[in-house]
Formats: sequence, structure tokens, C-alpha cells
Amino acid sequence: MSIMTTAPATTGEQDPYYMGRADAYDDARTLTTDQMGVRADLYAIYHPDFWYVTGYMDRLLEQRRENAALAVFEAEIAWTPLPAGTR
Repeated sequence: MSIMTTAPATTGEQDPYYMGRADAYDDARTLTTDQMGVRADLYAIYHPDFWYVTGYMDRLLEQRRENAALAVFEAEIAWTPLPAGTR
């Protein structure tokens, strides 16, 4: 059995890029991707920290790519070929 190691809690200055990504992860639980896009747009206009907004948008773009890949995968599974001789 292995022992789980945990990252030490950071104190003081935290990286705003990763704070933005963390907030995007949290928002994904309660908001749709489109709602997160609106929030990211508002952050881009009104949020004073460039790196926070960059982190939030990076996670949002990753989420959109994950959703697109999942849609392709589900379509591939759902596609059923017709038996030979039918149209």
C-alpha cells in the first residue's frame, strides 16, 4: 500500500494564473461552458489581474476541447452501421 503525499499549503503570495484556473474548475461544477465563457469575457474586461484572467480562460478552452472530444467519441459509439443489403 502506498502513502498519499499532499502538497504543502501555500501562504502569502499565490500565483494568480493558478488561482484563475482553480476558480474555473470550481465554476465548472455550477455553470455551463457558455456561462463560463460570459464570465471569462467579463473578467477580461473588468478584472485587474491579467494572469488570473489568462488562467481562467486557459481552463475554459481546455474544457471546450474536452467537450468537443467527448462529443466526437459519443457520436462514434452511437453510430451503428446498417446491415448489408439495406439502405
